[in-house]
Amino acid sequence: MAQVEEILLDMRNEQLKIVTQDHNTASDKYLRVMNNLKDKIENILLKFLPSNMVIKYSHIDPDWISSSNSWIWKWRCEIVRSDFNHHSDFNFYWSAKEGIELNNSCIGSYNKEETGYIDALRAMVQIWEHVDGIEVELAEVSFDELTEAKEEKYQAENRKREIEKEIEEIKLKEFTDKTFKEGVQIQLQQKHRDNIFDSRVFPCPGSDDYLIAKITKVTPKKVSFDICYTRNNCQYKREDIPIKKERLINPLYYQDGWDVIK
Repeated sequence: MAQVEEILLDMRNEQLKIVTQDHNTASDKYLRVMNNLKDKIENILLKFLPSNMVIKYSHIDPDWISSSNSWIWKWRCEIVRSDFNHHSDFNFYWSAKEGIELNNSCIGSYNKEETGYIDALRAMVQIWEHVDGIEVELAEVSFDELTEAKEEKYQAENRKREIEKEIEEIKLKEFTDKTFKEGVQIQLQQKHRDNIFDSRVFPCPGSDDYLIAKITKVTPKKVSFDICYTRNNCQYKREDIPIKKERLINPLYYQDGWDVIK
C-alpha cells in the first residue's frame, strides 16, 4: 500500500472508533427514550383494559415522511389474558394519524368453553367503548424527545457507514493493485462452481477436477488470463481470456469461491 493510502487508512480507522462510540451512545439514548415512552403509553392503555389482560411485545415503529421531512410514530402491541390462554390475544395499533386499530384472527366457531377468546372479545369491546378517551390521552403523549433521539441515531449511523465505506474502498484498491498483476494466479476452491470463466468446473472431495488461472495482461478495465482446468478426467487449456475487473471483485476480494496465489 502506498504511504499516502496507509496514512489515510489510519486516519479513517481512528475516525471510525470515534463515530462508532457516538453511534453506540446515540443508540443507547434512543433505546432509553423509547422504553420510557412505551411505559407511559402502556400505562394509559392498561387503565382501560380488564384486569385479567396484559400487554406484550410493545414496540414503537418509526416511519420517515419525505413530504413533511419528519418522523412519524406508530405504537403496536399484543394484548393477551394474563395466564396466556390460547386464543386470548389480539393486536393493538395506535398512531396520531390513524388513531386506534385492532386486529384479531378469527378462530371460527366457538362455544362458552373458549374462555380465552371470549375474554379477548370483552377486552376489545371495552377498548371501543372508551376509544375516544384512550385516543385523547395517547395524543397528549409527546414524541419530541424520541424524534430527536431517532435523528441523532440516524445521523450517527450515516457517518459510521460513510467512513466504513471509505475504509472498504481503500482496502479494495490496495487488494486490486496487488492482485491485478501479470503472473498472479487464482485457483477455484472445492465445493464451488466456476463463476468467472464458464468452464462448468466444480471441484469436490474425491474428484480430480481443478481450475487454475494465471494473469497475462492488465488493462484499465480488463484482466486477461490463461487457464488450465480438468473436468471429467479431461484436461483443457484456454488462453488470453479477458474478464472485466468489476466481475472479479466479489469472487477474489471476498474469497467467494477463489483463492489468490501470489
